[in-house]
Amino acid sequence: MIKLGKYAYKDFLEYYTDVMNRYFRRMPPIPTNIYLSQDVAKNRNIKKKIASHCHFPSIINVLANDEDEEVRLEARKNEYWHLVGRFQDILGFARNERMAFARIEGFHNLVVLLIFEDDLQILREVLNNPAISLKMLVHFIRLLRERGNGRKDEQIMEIASEVMGQKRKQIVQISQINRAAKQLNLDQNLKTILHYLRDENNTVRLAIHNILLKEDPNRLNRLIHMAINQAHFQDKLNHFVTLTELIRLIDKSEKLKKVTVQSLNLPEEIKYGERNRSIKDYFNLLIRSKRIEIIRSIEDDLSEIENI
Repeated sequence: MIKLGKYAYKDFLEYYTDVMNRYFRRMPPIPTNIYLSQDVAKNRNIKKKIASHCHFPSIINVLANDEDEEVRLEARKNEYWHLVGRFQDILGFARNERMAFARIEGFHNLVVLLIFEDDLQILREVLNNPAISLKMLVHFIRLLRERGNGRKDEQIMEIASEVMGQKRKQIVQISQINRAAKQLNLDQNLKTILHYLRDENNTVRLAIHNILLKEDPNRLNRLIHMAINQAHFQDKLNHFVTLTELIRLIDKSEKLKKVTVQSLNLPEEIKYGERNRSIKDYFNLLIRSKRIEIIRSIEDDLSEIENI
């Protein structure tokens, strides 16, 4: 539930859809400085009426910062101000800060950036944000197409279409991951998990992290022993990247830190030799040792381009 003053939405999708329909790139029919001409600027009552009834963001933004306190207060009662306007501080931040906010799943920031941001790279980051679902992206494209206003919109449309293709691909990938995760006792499914563990899409990798962190340590043990076997990888680079991602995964697990190797299905001599080691440390030892082995083998053979 999202509550903003007297407004309530059951979820981010409902809020997003309503606010985007109301305010997405919405401009007054005449420039703001003409809309708020000198005659209007001198008349408190007219400004208060505009502040109360106008739905154009640029107009309310000006009146919400008017020197007249009564006008300011009236503008800040406007539904636009409640739903979007009061969250606009982000637009005054430096580009690198806005870029950082675009990657965070804060629904107010994402909507503000989608409505007002002109920087194409920042918009790409917002649209790529996992919080922006495919349904939201389709709605964004529809609104953009309806507005259709010059080269800038064409560029935004190109980015949005590209991101939509990526998100559709991502949905297929995550579906395959979820199917594989249901039967991790099968080698083919373990190979699928390892394949996507080195995917360039961070959302795909995080989906695997979320699944594996809930898995039984013995299933992780099978996965890791498969991962340290070079035969399951096309080249050393892919092998090394996969092992690195596994280290990131293992480092996240507090559960594995609290359980010893004794609980794993391993030969007794290994369990005895590692009896005081946690599963987390044991897995890390296996993976890091293999990575060192790969690095040493690369030092001996610099002929393959992926090794270099």
